[in-house]
Amino acid sequence: MSRETLAFMFVLAGCVLAFFHESLLGGKILSPADVLLVEASFRPLAGPEFEPRNRLLMDPVLQFQPWLEFNRAMIREGRLPLWNPYAGCGVPHLANGQRAVFDPFNFLAYATTVSGSLVWMAAARLWVAGLGAYLLAKAWRCEFWGRWFAGLSYPFCGFLVVWLLYPVTPVAIWLPWLLLASNRVIERPGARAAGLLAIVVALLIFGGHIQTSAHALLASALFAAWKLRDFSNAVCSRRKAFAAWAGGTILGLLIASVQIFPLGVYLTKSPVWGDRQRETKAWWSLARPRLLDA
Repeated sequence: MSRETLAFMFVLAGCVLAFFHESLLGGKILSPADVLLVEASFRPLAGPEFEPRNRLLMDPVLQFQPWLEFNRAMIREGRLPLWNPYAGCGVPHLANGQRAVFDPFNFLAYATTVSGSLVWMAAARLWVAGLGAYLLAKAWRCEFWGRWFAGLSYPFCGFLVVWLLYPVTPVAIWLPWLLLASNRVIERPGARAAGLLAIVVALLIFGGHIQTSAHALLASALFAAWKLRDFSNAVCSRRKAFAAWAGGTILGLLIASVQIFPLGVYLTKSPVWGDRQRETKAWWSLARPRLLDA
């Protein structure tokens, strides 16, 4: 590892520390829990004139943080959280991809407490996103200022910050790593490069938002197609490079099948799925199942 990369890692850590200083150093909890005080059950605690800082941040408090707490409770009991008996009359838990049971960052909460780990999880995610963007820019042979700008701007871009407490950011942070792994496996195809790509693909799926994962995988496929189109490596053939990239991607999806298969089965139980299957198809449309359904 070069001195420049080490220096960047420390500078990025300082930026992340400054961004989350109120929670990392000031003792605050990174949670918009004040939105609960506008609910009828908690309104007397705050008074009728109370207004939370952001009413739109209701989902993290009502869904994602309680799900994380449930994950933690089950994992610490040595059980896989397959079923949640506390929602409605009981619902599948693991099959809902947004629970992100296997997201490695969530293991910080499993090992400690949810309230105390929220900021560390967020900080670690943005640090990983910035390091990935820096390494990707470096692999693309950007100049010094270009790669530093990429690495320091990506983790604090509007998309990642707005969706920080949602399952979207935990997936999007892996996009630079996915492109970096794809770039490496095409330039130097081999079992090790394909294995690294498979790990990144699996982490992408485990992040908890299958739609963003699909977008990232589509971007990876487009990048691989562009890269292979201008392929000029005399050491190996275009076919070998494509096989390594495709093999790594498929292996990653197989690793993540522990999350994909339950989600797929759960989706087929949705009434929306049945409504789509009963739709009247135009004569020019694709045969069932439609491409988007697949």
